[in-house]
Amino acid sequence: MYNLLLVDDEPLIKVAFQSAVEWGKNGFLLAATASNGQEALHIVETQHIDAVITDLKMPGMDGLALIHELKKRSFTGPILVLSNYSDFDSVRTALTDGAYDYFLKINMNGESIGEHLEKMADLLRVQQQRQTEEDHRSFAIEAQKKENALIHCAQWITSTAESSPASNPFSMLPEPLVFPVRLFTVTLIPAKTHPMPALDAVTDLITEVFDEIGGKVFLHTHEDEICGLISNESLVASGRTLDKKLARLQRQVTTYFLDAPVIIYHDKPISLAELRQDYQLCEDSKALAFYVGRSAPIKATAHTVTAHPFHVSQAELSKPPRSQHKMPMSCRCRLPFTPSFRTARRSVCRRSASVKPAICCWSVPARI
Repeated sequence: MYNLLLVDDEPLIKVAFQSAVEWGKNGFLLAATASNGQEALHIVETQHIDAVITDLKMPGMDGLALIHELKKRSFTGPILVLSNYSDFDSVRTALTDGAYDYFLKINMNGESIGEHLEKMADLLRVQQQRQTEEDHRSFAIEAQKKENALIHCAQWITSTAESSPASNPFSMLPEPLVFPVRLFTVTLIPAKTHPMPALDAVTDLITEVFDEIGGKVFLHTHEDEICGLISNESLVASGRTLDKKLARLQRQVTTYFLDAPVIIYHDKPISLAELRQDYQLCEDSKALAFYVGRSAPIKATAHTVTAHPFHVSQAELSKPPRSQHKMPMSCRCRLPFTPSFRTARRSVCRRSASVKPAICCWSVPARI
């Protein structure tokens, strides 16, 4: 139902309109009336008005000034002009300024008014259809741009080229394309008992797991790793959470391919400009799989990959390896001290004097 505004300074005209028309049958409701252009502008600004019928000669702001001001304020609804025989020049000016048609007061009756209301309703329906088509077209174009951006993002963040603000192709994106995304990585681990699954098979499984989400998940394979990106808007709209989707993915990959992958995900939405930095955070967090296992996805956060500061003297580095039955005094991880653990721990810890490790026995959380 459309809202109509009637503008006329003659009370008899207002009464005639109210009584002669069966409002609602022609798609219109008489939402408001005004006596001059100033009152009409106030109503248009404060209420939802779809169409206007206005007289030309009124005290204060007349009909011509009202039409000019409505068009200046981007009013797109149809405007019908009420006139007399002597107003031909004014009618012609009104049609030139934006009125769609005129109506002689002498011919005013319920039938003729109803015909004009039907014409205005048809015009409004055509406008709405065009606007809907334009909105769909704009939405499709924006969605395609987002898809292209995410495809290039997945390729860019896995590139080994040195990162710099100038090399980030998304730092200068226009505002409509600056949108938050969710990042995760799936790394396949070779097993001794059976061959490693093909990346294509795993990507198909990821697509299937995320298929119920309205937005598309964008994947890029890099060596033995799959990098995934999905719009945070799509994830929120689906009512799903990333950790639960990835937990399902972990179970299905383990079931189908007999070995669990290392799945790392970022727990918060991030911008496109932050992607490369947070991808490196996921890469560093892979070392946690050695301690916590691969039974569940691992959340990549800064504290999981930050080693606690410590110092090792050159004299300590020059000492031969200790007995496998002794625990290093500075180690707090309390892991079973087997030769394999000792070798891994000592190789990491000795390197830490000159190179800061991503993770070692000193940086394992207390719960492990």
